[in-house]
Order: sequence, then structure tokens, then C-alpha cells
Amino acid sequence: MQEIYLGKSVNEISKIQSDCPQNVSHPTLSFMMQPIKNENYEVGIENCRYDAFCNATNFYKNVNGGVWVFGGSTTFGVNVSSNQTYTSYLNQLDKDNHYFNFGISSYHQSLEIDRLILLLKKGYRPKKVIFMDGLNDITQLTYTNYSSSETPAKAHLAYPSTYNAERAFNNYSIVNSLPIVKLMILKNKKYQNNFENIYSDKVLYHQNPLFHYDAVVKYLPKIEDLDKKVTDYYKNNLILIENLSKSYGFEYQVYFQPNGILYTKNSFVTNYADFKSELINYTLVSRAYEIIRKKIKNNELNMIDIADLHEHSKNSYVDLAHYSPELNKNIAKVILLNN
Repeated sequence: MQEIYLGKSVNEISKIQSDCPQNVSHPTLSFMMQPIKNENYEVGIENCRYDAFCNATNFYKNVNGGVWVFGGSTTFGVNVSSNQTYTSYLNQLDKDNHYFNFGISSYHQSLEIDRLILLLKKGYRPKKVIFMDGLNDITQLTYTNYSSSETPAKAHLAYPSTYNAERAFNNYSIVNSLPIVKLMILKNKKYQNNFENIYSDKVLYHQNPLFHYDAVVKYLPKIEDLDKKVTDYYKNNLILIENLSKSYGFEYQVYFQPNGILYTKNSFVTNYADFKSELINYTLVSRAYEIIRKKIKNNELNMIDIADLHEHSKNSYVDLAHYSPELNKNIAKVILLNN
């Protein structure tokens, strides 16, 4: 760990990891990062993560005409200090622009676009917008069986009007954990509905949300449907981003990111063969990554593929999925090369 966190003591490393904030509720986006201030993390105005270059003292001065960066926990910078996120390295390396870290743990691209729209509705205006996506998008598209446009960032968020399904499910956890009950769920044909069809009144999604929540992650998308599903997801989002950029006068870039789950040299995986076999949707995730990378290469999707960038860092990750300071610095350099 000290090799990964160069110059940090064991106690400093432990504090960086223990200080990291969690998700909390947001009234329209479902969730956001916990507003917080400590020596390693500060999350403030508009849920922006601060660094030495972007903070409460200059946010309003620079946010209009700044470069807004959207992504999940790897963009936010889970388990790295404020000045070691790739957004902060962009600020350190490019003195002509101001980069704002709007990353939020567990966000996928669709929810990031919703957040961009919310900021635009509030009157803020960027010079440029950067999206860093792939890991959360593909994970959720292959883990839950909803349409590409209606895939939630977290499975239980698909049931907001009825109740929080995750909490409700916990109330039934003893019963549902019984092998006979699980077997009944798996064998019962009514649980094998087309989960994507939420616009019918005769589907489990509306008839019994609790059991739909339990079943939806048991019936994964079919591999033969994967190409269309993941391609439609990005195509539709890219069309929206393009139209927003024209309407509001900003430039944009969308990056397809490194994925620690698929990195066979990940130092946090002791036996990669066992690791692959334990992940319920590993085959789908790896296949989806192949599909999107091929379409980017063939210019079918207007994205920049940096999925292999972890190969160029000695220590790419601080845990299974989150980027090390070294990888973050390399990401910042690649972004600047593509400007």
C-alpha cells in the first residue's frame, strides 16, 4: 500500500480510506455524496469535490466557463486524497482551465446526464464537459434486466413510489433466505416475465415489487441481447449529450474507462480464475466491454477508449476498482492530449 500511496505513512493511508464519505439522499437524483470536510475529503457547493484549485472560495467565480467532470466513484476519487484525483491533476497540469469534480459514487452515465441537466437548469454554464464511464454503466446493464434507458444506478432505486425495496426486502430476509422460497421464486413462471416491459399492468414489477426486486437480479440479460442493449444505452446518451452541447454551447468528451474488475493483473485479486467464477455477471461484463470497445474503434460511438490505460501504471488501483494516484495522473495526461 505504501508503494501505491507514495510518500504516505501507514496511518495516513488508513485515514484516507476511513475518511471517505458515503452516499446520502438527494431529492431528485436519488442520491449524492455526503457533504463533508476533513483533511482528505471536502464536498461542498453543488456536491462538488474540492481540491487546492477548486473550492468554496472560488467555486462561483470559476464554475461558469469551467470544465465539468462527471463520473462515478473513480472520478470522485474514492480512497485518494483531494489533490490526487484525476480532476485535481488536470488542474495541476493545465493552468489555463478550471476543472470541477462532479463525480459521485455509483453514478452511471444516464444519472450523470441528469445531474448535468440539473446544473444547467440552475443557470450554471460550462465551457466543456467530460464524462468518464464504463464500469458502473456496464455493471448495472448486465446485473439488472431493465431496458437500457431505464436501468437504475442501484437496483433498489427502481421502486421509489412503492417503497425502498432494499429496506423492505430486509424485513423479509429471513423468509426469503430459506432455500425452498428461493427455489419457488426461480421455478415459478410468473417470475420469468420480460422484466423490461414496465409499461404493462400485468407484470411483476407492478403486481409485486418486492419479489420483482428479488428476481430481477436472478434473471440476467441474455448474452444474445447484450449487443443491442449496451449499444443503445451509449448511442441514446451520446445523442442527448450532443444536443445539450449544441443548445448550451459547450464542448464535450466521453471516455470509456479502465475497469479494475477486468484487469487480470489487479494486485487486489489473489486468484483471477476463482474471482471470475464468483462474479454472477462477469461473462456479461467482459463481453459488454468488448462490444463497446469494438464499436468505438469502428467509429460507431463517439467515445475515447482508455480502457487499457491501467496497463501503463505500475500500481493502478488502491482497491479492486478505484484508481491509484499514479493511474489518475496518467488519465489526466491522456485527457489533456485529447484536448
